[in-house]
Amino acid sequence: MKKIACWVIAVTFFAFLISWGVMGVKIFNNDYDFHTEACVGLVCIAICFGCLIGIKVSSARCPHCGRVRLDTGRYCSHCGKDTHKA
Repeated sequence: MKKIACWVIAVTFFAFLISWGVMGVKIFNNDYDFHTEACVGLVCIAICFGCLIGIKVSSARCPHCGRVRLDTGRYCSHCGKDTHKA
């Protein structure tokens, strides 16, 4: 999931940069009809932040050793300590 979210972030950020570049060119040419580009940019930024929140939520770390837990069990697979008491 983390790799997919990182790729989605990269693609949407690239699309955001392109849409804002097109919007900048339109403003430079005195064409102030850039509603579509602004909406595309807003959607891209929303998707980026959604993926960042998803990465943060899905990467559960052990409160004792700080390593990423491989499962959602009660005990850490690295240090063996109870993760729900901390």
